[in-house]
Amino acid sequence: MFRLLAAAMVLVACGAAPVLNKGSAPDPGSDGGSPNPAPAGPPAFTVTDVGPATVMFIDDRGRLAGIVCPSDGSGCVGSIYTPDSGWAPAPMPSGAEETIPIGIDRNDTIAHNAMFPYGLRSSYLRAYVGDRPFPTAADHAPQTTFLNAIHPITGHTVGYDEVLGGAFLFDGKMVTPIAVQPGKSFDNGGPSQAMAVNSRDQVVGWMRVGSSPGIYNDGHAHAFLWENGTARDLGAHGF
Repeated sequence: MFRLLAAAMVLVACGAAPVLNKGSAPDPGSDGGSPNPAPAGPPAFTVTDVGPATVMFIDDRGRLAGIVCPSDGSGCVGSIYTPDSGWAPAPMPSGAEETIPIGIDRNDTIAHNAMFPYGLRSSYLRAYVGDRPFPTAADHAPQTTFLNAIHPITGHTVGYDEVLGGAFLFDGKMVTPIAVQPGKSFDNGGPSQAMAVNSRDQVVGWMRVGSSPGIYNDGHAHAFLWENGTARDLGAHGF
């Protein structure tokens, strides 16, 4: 993930009405009757080049979360962008090798996934909300925990936790498991993952279905919508 290099841009519609092309005469029309209208010009936009970065998040204040990869090869850095100040490195948890910010809420709390070394050649992800590690991960290294999204207003987060066995919603105090299969590993992405949450704590994601999802989580995956303690199977394309 940290080796991906991209030139990130912010595209903003300015709200200007389309401008007619006045440089050519109207098309008389294929039937020789009333002329066809002149083609409209392109809509007006403002494009801001925010540099060699991969962006995962934008809020209504124009703040971005992502990874900046300088062209000098100095290495990619998890960072937060503000329109006034540009990119700044995200805080790195003690002992981590890298961190990947996935969003920021209105209280300036950064949700991020930190990579920690384990053994000689391996590492694992641990989710952080601000400077606090995700509750279930603290005593279970090297099991994987990560965040996929944070709501910019409520600060609630969703993601995957290997200790729980799948997806979760975290409101800052309580962790709610969603479509989990305790004891299953992170192979093939795990038994389930929560991908997004709205201001009503409705959660969408995917989950393995069927009575035998496979030892390596290779069973069919269906989308789900979770709310008020119930996950509704949204099915899969063609089913």
